[in-house]
Amino acid sequence: MTAAWVAHLAALPAVEEARDTLRSRGRVVLAGPSGPARLLLPLLLAEGPLLIVIPHERALEAVADDLATLAREAGAAGDVLAFPAPGPPPYRGLPRHPEAALRRAHALFAAAKGTLRALVASPAGLLHPTLAARLFSTRVLTLARGEEMTPEILLEAFDEAGYRREDPVSSPGQMARRGGILDVFPPDQEQPVRLEFLGDTLESLRRFDPSTQRATAAVDRLEVLPIADLFLTRSALEGLRERLPARFEGHREVVPLLERLEQGTAGDQALDLLPLVPGVTVPVWEHLPAAAAVVLEPEVVDREAEDYLARARAERARDPEALALEPDELLLAPGALRERLVRRPAVAVQSLEEADAVHVAARAAPRFQGDLLRLVEDLRARGGPSVLYLGNAGRAGRVRDVLLEGGLPVGEGAPVEVRVGALSTGFEVPAADLLVLADGDVFPEEVHLHPRRRGRRARSFLSDFRDLKAGDFVVHEEHGIGRFEGLETIELGGARREFMVLSYKGGDKLKVPVEAMERVQKYTSAEGARPSVDKLGSGAWEKTKRRVKKAMRDMAAELLRLYAERKARPGHAFTMTSPWQREFEEAFEYEETPDQAAAITEVAADMQSPSPMDRLICGDVGYGKTEVAMRAAMRAVLDGKQVALLAPTTVLAFQHWKTFRKRFAPFPVDVEMLSRFRSVRESKDVLRRNREGAVDILIGTHRLLSKDVAFRDLGLLVVDEEQRFGVAAKEKLKQLRKTVDC
Repeated sequence: MTAAWVAHLAALPAVEEARDTLRSRGRVVLAGPSGPARLLLPLLLAEGPLLIVIPHERALEAVADDLATLAREAGAAGDVLAFPAPGPPPYRGLPRHPEAALRRAHALFAAAKGTLRALVASPAGLLHPTLAARLFSTRVLTLARGEEMTPEILLEAFDEAGYRREDPVSSPGQMARRGGILDVFPPDQEQPVRLEFLGDTLESLRRFDPSTQRATAAVDRLEVLPIADLFLTRSALEGLRERLPARFEGHREVVPLLERLEQGTAGDQALDLLPLVPGVTVPVWEHLPAAAAVVLEPEVVDREAEDYLARARAERARDPEALALEPDELLLAPGALRERLVRRPAVAVQSLEEADAVHVAARAAPRFQGDLLRLVEDLRARGGPSVLYLGNAGRAGRVRDVLLEGGLPVGEGAPVEVRVGALSTGFEVPAADLLVLADGDVFPEEVHLHPRRRGRRARSFLSDFRDLKAGDFVVHEEHGIGRFEGLETIELGGARREFMVLSYKGGDKLKVPVEAMERVQKYTSAEGARPSVDKLGSGAWEKTKRRVKKAMRDMAAELLRLYAERKARPGHAFTMTSPWQREFEEAFEYEETPDQAAAITEVAADMQSPSPMDRLICGDVGYGKTEVAMRAAMRAVLDGKQVALLAPTTVLAFQHWKTFRKRFAPFPVDVEMLSRFRSVRESKDVLRRNREGAVDILIGTHRLLSKDVAFRDLGLLVVDEEQRFGVAAKEKLKQLRKTVDC
């Protein structure tokens, strides 16, 4: 169903003129629109799938997100997908991005099913060919309960489609087999699926939770798509075997490459050679033969395509002897892209006027920076429709209440609408007297609608391992501190396995299988100290562990003493029920994890108790500890108390300040910061208002522990990374804790 404000824009005479021009001539040039309006207008002009080409890869995600929101409002059914570049520019020796390959495959799958409404791509994505549709479809597998098939054949098909063997299965693109059970995680599914065989019969298909391995729902039928838009089929493999010796006659790497092709270990090098086989690769637009082309700034797109090919040629020239296709063989010619973009039907959207262009002016929307009173006044003065897109339901509800309190009619069909959606920026169409505001126009920073993916931490070392470099210090849980020297492939029992090589004092080496890398962690030091390397078998590491255990027991005793001391004196019992507290919690743009929800509940219970709270929240980066602190801070502020947040570094304090400002923007909460980022005059003003109680939440470094920092009524103290504070700061913290009500 088309939104009322979109129908209002579609009825604009200039839009009707552009629609008639496209129908009669097969091509129209739109001049004047900017921002998301450049995406909405083509949706109103052309039916069927769209191939939307933008100049720069860096804008791909924002454009796709905007287009998805606008397509929904325009009543355009179907998927809106981004088609990213497959990875870094060619010839740099860097692998393809697995997630980019997944998304490219998803786009081809949607195109084949006819569910694609719009595909967004830049020259960097379009100049890389994809697998031909007839070959891609051979690895789109339809599985049904009761079907006869052997697990071995299905496993081979998954292998060819690019699935990686990983037990247990936890991420898209993985598979595992255990006897008559085969787990697979298709990239377009929310959960992996467990296939259970009885002999050669597929007895059941069940979705399961990868964290608990428990089944969640039965499935009768499942389509499994490949995890990349480019992979080695049998016919492509045969073609490579035939053509490689002739194309690279006498090259020393041909024979080893052929051997790797036989073993299935050729990787990206084989994929980069696929254009050598006729008919195997095609441009992505051949998967969308009926799509209308929409080009944003055609001249810039053309220039970017030429530049991309020129950069590839320059990279190839650095190593001309490498076994690789030339850029003109590996990539599509910019001329081919240019030819596709002028094929009718086509819509060109550009800033510059030209003779036959239809002018539809759309300019950037005003920005209110959280000033909701000015927003109410401006909307009241307007005559045409105004639409506000907020990042989540809680935030939208809060703004809707403010507008209603200001006497504005708000709702479907009313002059002002408040909707939930992701929009990068707003726009204004003067001819239609239409104003569309995004979250970032209303508040200082936009809130994105899309929830962050929280990956299960299968291995403690994995996040550090990605950034590990040769020479970095690491800690093995049994052998102590050593240096990471790199990876080494060793053949054992006819199988090739990868090992991490660690060096220790005296030149000793320890080789750890990558399957056991959870026993190794990257060395970190709060003070940046350079550690001494341990000696294997010396017993020094065991002594260190015993010493640390004793220190931890002493620390625990000290904490128990402090806890008993605080428990002996009364604290403030905070009020738990408040409409604003509920609105604040509903405005959280992500879904709470079970651990995070438990921490929030426990902190709330502590604050409701008359005893002072002293709680430690532990978690990795991305766990959501800051949200736990912000909800506690909101409870304190709603009871008229002030909140102090200490961070160990200026940069971290600044990040917290930005996060708190964004989160508390819809509410009358004053969030301030004390750090070297503030001038002397600004700091004095913050200190004065903090003494008077005008500052609700004060964030800063150890500067908050200075004698000139005074609170009118401090109710909550939040300390981030307390272990990174020095001894002197910790002593001052002890004194400050005694003054806190909670």
